[in-house]
Amino acid sequence: MLGRRIFNERLKELWAAKFVQRSYRGHLGRQTSYFRRMSIGAQINIARVWKGYVDRQMVREIVKIRNIAVINLQKLWRKCMAIDIAHNLRRQRFGSTTIQRVFRGYKGRRKAHSEREKYIFSKSQSIGIELGRQMLVEHKLHATRLQSELSILDKEKASLQERVASISNELNNFQLQAVQLEKTMHEISMVESQKRPHISTQRVLREKKV
Repeated sequence: MLGRRIFNERLKELWAAKFVQRSYRGHLGRQTSYFRRMSIGAQINIARVWKGYVDRQMVREIVKIRNIAVINLQKLWRKCMAIDIAHNLRRQRFGSTTIQRVFRGYKGRRKAHSEREKYIFSKSQSIGIELGRQMLVEHKLHATRLQSELSILDKEKASLQERVASISNELNNFQLQAVQLEKTMHEISMVESQKRPHISTQRVLREKKV
């Protein structure tokens, strides 16, 4: 009984020791797991923070590069627009200068032409009357010559019309005679084809056909 009591006490002590050891080991395991989980979470948080920082830096660089590219494109476009505006202004100025030069030349030529006409008119006033008389005489002579030529042409036209009328009458007579001859030839051919005539009749028909 004493031995069993001691044995039972030893069993209880052993069970208590194992229970305490198991509890302590569980505590240590849970503590280790908790620290490991916390370290992993901290590492994840640190990595996330670092990646966010790196990403923000990269985004800032990209935005900076894009802003620089946009600024360069704007500068290039403004430069092209300024060059086009300068070319247009230069062409407009050259065109306006050319138009002014042409208009001034036109006005100068017109003024010179009017001055030349005034000079010629003033110079020709002294001999204008005699020149007008000579021109009138020449026009009269030319008119009389044209009238004589027209009368000659009218006479020739009348004679030609008479000749044309006589020739047309002769052609009409020739056409009538040709029609009569064709009828006669047709009749002779009909007589020859209907019956065989006598030799003398044949000779007469042949001579008539010829």
